Amino acid sequence: MRNLLLEQLDPRARTIKGFHKSMCMVQGLDPSFAGAVFVGYHSCAGTEGGVLNHTLLGKEIQNVYLNGEPTGETRLNAAYAGHFGIPVLLVAGDAAVCEEAQRVLGDVQTVAVKDGIDKFTADCLHPQVAQDQIREATARARCATGTGSARTGSARPMSSGSSGTRRRSRPPAPSSPGSG
Repeated sequence: MRNLLLEQLDPRARTIKGFHKSMCMVQGLDPSFAGAVFVGYHSCAGTEGGVLNHTLLGKEIQNVYLNGEPTGETRLNAAYAGHFGIPVLLVAGDAAVCEEAQRVLGDVQTVAVKDGIDKFTADCLHPQVAQDQIREATARARCATGTGSARTGSARPMSSGSSGTRRRSRPPAPSSPGSG
């Protein structure tokens, strides 16, 4: 997790960081979460137009098959969340992972923050535009599933390449740095 600016997180957020976590991007996910939000995800290895497309660890694991189909991090992590009865509320990443998420998860909110030109090149939204779209889509997903709203929800922020909404009551997180 080299791309997360810890100093810009809400002070109430807790972060799991380090390499080789046993549950990778969903380390720390447990039945206390009401929903999962997958941000910064990549499409399955070999996906045309998928920026940094890979399966799990990239070089170490080339392909994983679930029911005979190649499976990427979105489907694997959604299956793990599903083990606990936790719905995936949103998937954000490039257009290819958003298409993959809708194909394998069905009715899930997605936000395409970039269009892949090739595996290592993308046409990206401005970071503020991407953040605003992710925030708005997460709020819509939380309202649609009854897990609260982005402004008044009872979620304790969590970050590990994905995030979730805890079921137990916590003070609401500010909607942007410096507010609240």
